[in-house]
Amino acid sequence: RKIALVATPNATAQKTDARNPASSTRSLSMNESGNAQRNATQIRFDLPSRVPFQIEQFADDGAQVLQMRLFNCESDVDYLVSAFPDELVKNVTWRQESDGVFLARIVLKAGQQWGFFALYENDTLVLTVKNAPGINPRNPLRGLRILVDAGHGGSESGAPGAFGVDEKNLNLEIALSLAAILKKRGADVVLSRGKDTTVPLYDRALLAEKVVADISVSVHGNALPDGADPKNSRGAGVYYFQPQSRALAETLLASLLRDLPEVGNDGLHYQNLALTRPSTQLCVLVETAFLTDKNNLRLLMSARGRERFAQSLARGLEKFAIRQSSTR
Repeated sequence: RKIALVATPNATAQKTDARNPASSTRSLSMNESGNAQRNATQIRFDLPSRVPFQIEQFADDGAQVLQMRLFNCESDVDYLVSAFPDELVKNVTWRQESDGVFLARIVLKAGQQWGFFALYENDTLVLTVKNAPGINPRNPLRGLRILVDAGHGGSESGAPGAFGVDEKNLNLEIALSLAAILKKRGADVVLSRGKDTTVPLYDRALLAEKVVADISVSVHGNALPDGADPKNSRGAGVYYFQPQSRALAETLLASLLRDLPEVGNDGLHYQNLALTRPSTQLCVLVETAFLTDKNNLRLLMSARGRERFAQSLARGLEKFAIRQSSTR
């Protein structure tokens, strides 16, 4: 298929005869989102028909980029007209990467990406990129929508600890404390569960998408499989998968290690998990401590210890938000 892309501000995608694509003009338009996403920009690829696509994200100090690969496509692009000024998109470039592979590179201005996803509307591929939320450094959590997920629950006990302690109950108590602290500081908090109920794993991620969360934090306790030596496994660890979530994961882990030095350091983990994989918001999974380490477990079983975990996570979220307000 041959596609021609023209970017125009607030344009409506216009189609011509898809049977003669070489003579047709397809459009790439950038405009404010009109869907349920709050404060988002859409980049629309008008195509003769649906094609497979892939999104790749780069999110570090030197590159804030989303790359879209469209397969079974041939580029026939003449020019690009962009809205000015544009708070989010710095530049859009494209090229024919290889035979049948069209590559669009969207360079963003923001220092922190806050979420993205792509869906088809008929034959138009729509890439939605969330703008940075407005953050007041004097009250950095106010208005941020944060999903707090208490891992496991109901029929899913999670990792077993000594003395019959179930991970699910420890997770819930920390999550409830964290939610209460965040609410007091002005955050818009959504809980995946507020009691001992079974919530299917993928429903938790879907809930974050449904409520248009800015951040999703899943609270867990860690453990080792049967037969593993627990002597050298202890400490807090934070998991992420999307590059946009790494800075948040680093900030939360640093906060835990500062506030609870006795728990130990299990490190920063890049891992493709159901609760770190979503790209529609910043997603992290926190393993607070090991239930298979006696000192870690003692801390988790203490009401004071669980409160310290919640307070530390809240401070980490607040510190992350303050940093984002200073980079805008």
